[in-house]
Amino acid sequence: MRLTGIIPPFLTQFTEAGAVDHDRIRMLVSFLKPYVQGFFVCGTYGSGPLMRVEERMQVLETVAADLDETHQLVVHVGAASQRDCLSLAEHAARNGAQAVSAVPPYYFRYDDEALFEYYRLLIEASPLPVYVYDNPGTTGNPVSPELVDRLAQIGLNGVKDSSFDINKTYAFIRKVGKPGFDVAIGSESLLLPAFAMGVQACISGLANVLPELMQQLYEAARAADMRAASQLQAQVLKMWDILHYGPSIPTAFAMLRVRGFDAGFPRRPMLPLRKDIYGKVERAMQETRALWDLRGRP
Repeated sequence: MRLTGIIPPFLTQFTEAGAVDHDRIRMLVSFLKPYVQGFFVCGTYGSGPLMRVEERMQVLETVAADLDETHQLVVHVGAASQRDCLSLAEHAARNGAQAVSAVPPYYFRYDDEALFEYYRLLIEASPLPVYVYDNPGTTGNPVSPELVDRLAQIGLNGVKDSSFDINKTYAFIRKVGKPGFDVAIGSESLLLPAFAMGVQACISGLANVLPELMQQLYEAARAADMRAASQLQAQVLKMWDILHYGPSIPTAFAMLRVRGFDAGFPRRPMLPLRKDIYGKVERAMQETRALWDLRGRP
């Protein structure tokens, strides 16, 4: 298996009271489907670590019910608990996923041997392809290319690189010896340099908000139209800057709201953007409308 195209780390939506909002989830899935090649469910943007195991399972079921084989479906099953990770992977295999991905266990610090065992058990238990999700900024447990190479030899299918370090992306490509090993880039800010080295998929948080723009960048990169791709990457970076005016997840909710999409609320302890930051986001979105308003509002 190889991931391809633009795959948003799907933004799980909640009611103001904090319940998973399945109606809004269905609306966002419907909005994104024409522009993306897949969905990455219950990861960072999906607030997976903020949900109970049964809530994560319910989110997957809701998303999967509105998809068919034309969209890849990857489920994040990473958890602090090995048992929760394996339960989520088993559920994903029964509910339409094509692959599972997992961050390293978090909160505590683990050495490479502990991380190797965590992923070995997942690889052995999962009937689906397994991807390491390297996100050291959130987990505190970076995954080295050497560890990934060891895991590839026992069946690891690929890595989702959210290190925000293109040199590490290149190290995964160079140092993992398994033929066909899949590397997906975990940030739209690095799509073009990653694709230049053979990466074929971008797990793009911005695609939750501006899937049309991300799809245009993907098409230009896939066609090796470097002039168009460079211009589009620059536009994506301008919008990526706006996405980081505040914490990226609440800002994504705000950007959708500016677009006219009723996105609901982030889950506490995340809070909606303060009014002053929301106003800054709104003004910036209006000023850059020509860059992203490619096919009208959702």
